[in-house]
Amino acid sequence: MKTRFFFGIIVFFSTLAFVSACRKPSLEDQLFIASEQGDIQGIKRLLSLGVNVNCKQRFSPDAGTPLIWAVRCRQEKAVEVLLAAGADPNIKTRTGQTALFQAIGGYQEDNSRIIKDLILAGANTDEDKKGFESLWPDNTNRVAFEQAIIIRNQSVTNHP
Repeated sequence: MKTRFFFGIIVFFSTLAFVSACRKPSLEDQLFIASEQGDIQGIKRLLSLGVNVNCKQRFSPDAGTPLIWAVRCRQEKAVEVLLAAGADPNIKTRTGQTALFQAIGGYQEDNSRIIKDLILAGANTDEDKKGFESLWPDNTNRVAFEQAIIIRNQSVTNHP
């Protein structure tokens, strides 16, 4: 009797694993994959099908957005396309990180274009200011951060 019970449990979980492995990714899952890979045509196609540009990953521990994943994977063009489609650069992960936080990087990574795009799209710079200020003054990411703030402030004062 116990053997039959345990065999049934093994069959159940094996079937569950097989069905999960064969499951076609949802449209939202496909948007995350396209954003991570920089698949611009895929992003545009999925957004045209009505996928929410600000959806959060359901099965990820941090519940990031397609924009956050595009930033993490340094997909500059994908970041640009997602922002143009209305991606909110201020959405936070469960751990409180924004796309701008993900773009800080270090000396090895030049994320200046992504940083400028995020700030000009309305990213809140107050929370991550200390992170950028901790970089050397000539660091390309810090320079981009400071320049983008100046540009954003100028455009606000020039457009009442």
